[in-house]
Amino acid sequence: MSTSAEFLGPLASFLASLTWAVGVLGYAKLSDTYPAYIINLHRILVGLPAACLILTLMGGWGESLALVNGTKVGWAVVVVLSSYAFGDALFFMATKRLGGPGALAIASVYPLWSALYGATFEGQVLSSTQITAIVVVVAGVVAVILSGARSEDLAPGIPRVQEIQTPPRRFLRVPQPWGFVLALLASLCWSMNTIAVSKLGEGLNAVFVNVLRLSIALVLCPLIGVAMNNRASLKLFTWQSFKPFALVFGVESIMGPIFYVYGLSHSPLAIGAALTSLAPAISVPVAIALGREKFSWLKSAGIVAVVLGIWLMLKG
Repeated sequence: MSTSAEFLGPLASFLASLTWAVGVLGYAKLSDTYPAYIINLHRILVGLPAACLILTLMGGWGESLALVNGTKVGWAVVVVLSSYAFGDALFFMATKRLGGPGALAIASVYPLWSALYGATFEGQVLSSTQITAIVVVVAGVVAVILSGARSEDLAPGIPRVQEIQTPPRRFLRVPQPWGFVLALLASLCWSMNTIAVSKLGEGLNAVFVNVLRLSIALVLCPLIGVAMNNRASLKLFTWQSFKPFALVFGVESIMGPIFYVYGLSHSPLAIGAALTSLAPAISVPVAIALGREKFSWLKSAGIVAVVLGIWLMLKG
């Protein structure tokens, strides 16, 4: 593999975080009115037809379908369950015990689990520099979260913790001391999501992978959302609500998933997972530039740590 090819995977992983960080600044406003799964459902409704169109223009249907087998479909189901289903649900439950920033700070260690899996089961050898870099990146992200940034808006697949507008059903109520356990379990689910995406994307067109996983998510996302809320919460956006954010949905829902899948399937698992988890840190300078965040030394230190960690990761 050439040097340029080896660089494309990490670059795509970083761009996945960038598109999510930009997109979520728009989703945060919608989350004042709509629950999380409704926002996710619209991301699917925008991304799935676009992915189908792109794949058609590329002429990749026949070749991609020929490579699909039961194992690939199984990984696609794991992807959806570990993100839209159990991972996101556990995170929501944790935020009700710990608050958004605290829960996300714990859940954001998921790149470490991915790195451990890659080293243990995939034989992916990381240099001491790269191991240090992953720890520095995760520490930087956690510092940004705990500094008070609106990082509860930035969990994978979850624009905001305040999104649940209807009371959860009784079986979802968990005592306060379980908040840490729930957040830790969410991090394990999100780690499984990165592992499953990397497996699903092996040998497959990244656009087709998104067609497959978004098709499954289109069915499971509303079912899980209604289970967590109630039937009355299943309401689509009005055109007036959607129109101001159409460009945001277009960029994030179409390009973000392609970057995400390509990055994780063309990078060492530890590096790809770390780079796709940078949205909380990336969002801060974007929000400051747009006048939505105030300058903070702790946030800035966290961002510097993230940048340093990325440099070490690629250098090592």
